[in-house]
Amino acid sequence: MTKRDLEKVVSEVTCNSREAVEIVDKIIEFIQQGLLEDGKVQLGGLGSFKIKVRKARKGIHPRTGKSLMIGPKRIIKFNPGKKLLERLKKEEANV
Repeated sequence: MTKRDLEKVVSEVTCNSREAVEIVDKIIEFIQQGLLEDGKVQLGGLGSFKIKVRKARKGIHPRTGKSLMIGPKRIIKFNPGKKLLERLKKEEANV
């Protein structure tokens, strides 16, 4: 599924593609803002997004083979919700 697919589904409800684009953009902006401000966003029925900090670690340069330090990095982690996991299990049972 892409952003465009989501806009099409929303436009079926609003009957206006321009409004659908604005709604989807607002939802994405809201999720981004929540992550930046609170570090976590929970969407019932879907799951939660969290910002995690990956610690600095040793790495190896692929071309030279020399050891180097990779700095800390913020990443976004997704944990699926119970409803989504249950639905996946049902789908898996049907396969």
